[in-house]
Amino acid sequence: IGSSFLYDGQPTDNRMTVGTPATGLQMISVGAYSTRATWDTGRGTWGAYSASTFPAIVGDLAFFSSRGPSRDGRTLPTTSAPGVGIISCLSSYARASYVGTTFEQFLVGPLDSGSYLAMQGTSMSTPNCAGAIALALAVNHRLTPAQVRTCLTQSSRVDAFVLTRLRERLPVL
Repeated sequence: IGSSFLYDGQPTDNRMTVGTPATGLQMISVGAYSTRATWDTGRGTWGAYSASTFPAIVGDLAFFSSRGPSRDGRTLPTTSAPGVGIISCLSSYARASYVGTTFEQFLVGPLDSGSYLAMQGTSMSTPNCAGAIALALAVNHRLTPAQVRTCLTQSSRVDAFVLTRLRERLPVL
């Protein structure tokens, strides 16, 4: 199961893209979905992902995110979290490398002192999931890793997009 699409002008196939360590039998793997395709830069302009080079469809699994299944047929990732259009902190030392470039639109706040950046990646979605796990453990610190995984999978939202993907893999749904 998967699809082919162009990424930066190159044909790409997203089948069985889950890799190690996410394929470990007891791992919690986290995919990323798009939460926004545009953002207010705070400077009277809007930043946006380019549909031709970075297709960000709000509510959809991010094009770069692993779709699973694992090579041995397990449904992965375990869950998905916001991972596209995430406004996150930016080092003041890194800010200068964005000013005056095509990436300036990703800066949020004043160009001379802005400390935020619109970012994307499973490196943005995984902390969201880790925060949910931390909250669950704060309520019950005796949860086992298996119970944490069950909490995540049973409380994750299942929407039309997820059902469509499941039906592609399991036609009986």
